[in-house]
Amino acid sequence: MRLAAGPRTGGFDLSTSDQVFGAYGTLPNSWLLQDGKLVWGSIVPGALDALKFLNKMYKGKMIDPEFVTDNSARFKDKVLKGVIGAPVYRYFLMDSSNLNNYYEPLKQNNPNAEFVEGGILKGPGDSVGFRMLTRRGWLKTAVLNSSPHVDAALRVLDFLASDEGNKYMNYGEEGVDYKVEGDLLTKTITDDQMKQEGIGQLRLAFNALYDQTSPRYRELFDYAHKIGYKDPADGLVVENNTKQVELDQYTGQQYVKMIMSDGPIDNMFADYVKEWKKRGGDALTQAFNDAYQEKNKK
Repeated sequence: MRLAAGPRTGGFDLSTSDQVFGAYGTLPNSWLLQDGKLVWGSIVPGALDALKFLNKMYKGKMIDPEFVTDNSARFKDKVLKGVIGAPVYRYFLMDSSNLNNYYEPLKQNNPNAEFVEGGILKGPGDSVGFRMLTRRGWLKTAVLNSSPHVDAALRVLDFLASDEGNKYMNYGEEGVDYKVEGDLLTKTITDDQMKQEGIGQLRLAFNALYDQTSPRYRELFDYAHKIGYKDPADGLVVENNTKQVELDQYTGQQYVKMIMSDGPIDNMFADYVKEWKKRGGDALTQAFNDAYQEKNKK
């Protein structure tokens, strides 16, 4: 099973274990709707049950032992070597158009290798599925009003968001850095060379290449969105929300300790919940519930 490192949580990217937490009816660092109120998914009883299961898996050596220190480059290396078993949200691995440079190298290393999609894991309660990306997006790009080159900056952003600019930003120059044969786009330089040339380093519109993907990828994309869980608080904005970042980091740190613990984790979880609330979790929950109720009055 694959758990991944993630700086946002200070320990590992909690979303990469959604298949386990979702089976227990919750998703960490996400809001749930219970009896008309928002509840933080990291502190509900189902989260403890999922952590116990992950702790058991860790002790049984069924989880990548490098899940805390891993990174995207090492993940890719493991995929291409065929030693990754159950990653989450990685349906781009099955994109035969090879936009992310996974599919072709994997098949070259092992012609019989193949990834298959899995459904939502069934747990003791109602499984909630995998979290969807927020409607507000994961990336924000802005131009300061104090900039002396606002017009030029906007023209650059317009170009990069266009089909031509998007392809250039992600792959460089056709015939030099990549080639297109039918529906297959193939990079002709290495990832290191791309990085040296600055290709793919600017994140604007990085995911807006849907129309260049293979039919198989689009099928999986649609499937993933059908089984995805939509956060009921998605789009809500509360004042002074910096506390949530701190709380997410604290959650990641404590979850890692519980997953890797040699002993029972019930008391550790209880202490974590108590401290989470003390550090501002209760106030944050109230703020989001106020915003949620206000939104639904309209």
